[in-house]
Amino acid sequence: MQRGYVRLWRKIRDKAILEDSTLCQVFLKALLDAEFKRTQRKVGTKFVDLEPGEFVFGRTAWARALNVPENQIRTRIKLLERMGTISANKFASTYTVYKFNNWSTYATNGDTAHPQQSREFTGKPSVSRPQVTTYEKEKKLRNKEKEDTHVSSCSKPPDGSEPKIIITLPLNDGTEFAITEEFAQELGQLYPVQNLMQSFKAMRGWLIGNPAKRKTNRGIKRFITGWIDRELNGATRNGGRKETSMPRHTQNNQAVIHKLLKED
Repeated sequence: MQRGYVRLWRKIRDKAILEDSTLCQVFLKALLDAEFKRTQRKVGTKFVDLEPGEFVFGRTAWARALNVPENQIRTRIKLLERMGTISANKFASTYTVYKFNNWSTYATNGDTAHPQQSREFTGKPSVSRPQVTTYEKEKKLRNKEKEDTHVSSCSKPPDGSEPKIIITLPLNDGTEFAITEEFAQELGQLYPVQNLMQSFKAMRGWLIGNPAKRKTNRGIKRFITGWIDRELNGATRNGGRKETSMPRHTQNNQAVIHKLLKED
């Protein structure tokens, strides 16, 4: 079947097609199955000649395709016929060929074909070409916005160039906070930490292991500075070594051992 575009007439709202979900399904399938140019379609063992706007209707096949009981399919196709939307052109034992009465309202040669094919019919660029281009531009813009919001980072350098990201920290909303080289240098001037990068890796590991305690985009910087401050203060109190606590009973046992050694 030819891939392309069709127009959806807004007047279907006035005809109450949208109010009946099954009727809407049947109408849309008929619209999509309708041929946009003269063609020949194989139905069972026979070949059927179809004109623009015509489609082949088979109650059983349509019921299977739409997952709707056959009696409902038959009722809706007859309703479309009574509404004047379609009319029967050819009859056979296993199928009926219907035609849209106002086919030009829904499609023309140039509009139903692919933009490249439309030039073959009309000799002019398709009307839908600018619409597709605009859609592609909007899609690219939305994707760019998603990329910008997915990774939030510190402010850009003064020269306007893109900041160099050295590591990211997961946030509570599923996005990532990017730590830039400039932000790391600023922290290095404020906190004399020997290996700042290792601290960032430890933060990331802790946040990955504790997803319920991840921070917001507003609170992540306070988390970073608090982490580094605790590391720095702990190292200062213990002469550059991390503070470790010893159980009280272990301390008492060691005191007894030292006393016995002195007595010997």
